[in-house]
Amino acid sequence: MVVKASNLRKRLQRRKKNERICRTHYPEAARCWEGSLEFDFVREEKPGRLIVTEAKWRRLSGADKARAEQRLRQNWQKSALARKYPAAGFQVPDATALGSGFS
Repeated sequence: MVVKASNLRKRLQRRKKNERICRTHYPEAARCWEGSLEFDFVREEKPGRLIVTEAKWRRLSGADKARAEQRLRQNWQKSALARKYPAAGFQVPDATALGSGFS
C-alpha cells in the first residue's frame, strides 16, 4: 500500500491534535510500552488503581468498542503492571468522545 506523504502528514497532525486533547484532560497520563504491548494512556485514578485507555481515532460501533475493550483487558493481563496494579479500569474513547472531551 502506497501512502502519499501529504496524507501521512495530515494523519500525523490529526493524531498529535487528538493526543493533545487527551493530555489536556489527563496531564498525568503516560503512554506505556512493555515489550510488544502498547497502552495509549495509563493514569492513576487513586492510589493503587490505574485507568488504562486505548484511544481510537475513528467512530466505533458498540460491538467494535466492546472488542477493543476486551483486547485491552487481555493485553493488560499480559503486562507486568497488571501484577503490580490488579485493580484497573479500562476506557476506549472513540472519535465522538475525543471530540467532545471524554472523561
